[in-house]
Amino acid sequence: AEAAQAYTSGLAVAAPQSAARFQLLSARGYLAERDRNWPAAEADYRAALTLAHAEHNVEWESGALNDLAGVLMEVERFDEAIALFQRALELPNAPIFQRMRGTNNLGVIAYRRGDVVGFKQRIAQAHELDPESAYPPMNLALIQLLEGEAEGAQEAYRKALPQMTDADFLRRATLDLQEAQSRFHLNPADVAATAALITARAQELGH
Repeated sequence: AEAAQAYTSGLAVAAPQSAARFQLLSARGYLAERDRNWPAAEADYRAALTLAHAEHNVEWESGALNDLAGVLMEVERFDEAIALFQRALELPNAPIFQRMRGTNNLGVIAYRRGDVVGFKQRIAQAHELDPESAYPPMNLALIQLLEGEAEGAQEAYRKALPQMTDADFLRRATLDLQEAQSRFHLNPADVAATAALITARAQELGH
């Protein structure tokens, strides 16, 4: 709450068209997203996107598009999210990380719609775009679990987890495992062992 208030105070004095304003909107949106305050997160990310577009800043715009689409994905407004992720991918000279992020999340939407083949294809594309990123390998490990390769999946998690520093992603990954267990009739023992690996990494990060 104190951090959000600080960002709000900063926005009150930031110039209408400024990098500081964009960063403050994005940061406050992230806090709202972390607290699952989806309307507030959506509002801040939309404001950041409007500013990015007005400034013709591709780096800002690609990030804001992915931020906003991520919120819409979480509240299952999938078609709207897909359109925004695609816009981010179509921006000329968008940063590789943002292109990877959009591609990865298009895979996540495919997964949430029950399309494991589409999930696998998109995650493989995301990994090819940015081989150094920890996000696609985490999802590739989940795919192995979905395909019944529990030992391979756990080994893949062990390799990917040391590179993962996003505790919020790890929290979501644990929830995804719980959902996957019921949706795909996974072995509860395999899911529990995998969740323990993810939880241990989250604890190392202090969460």
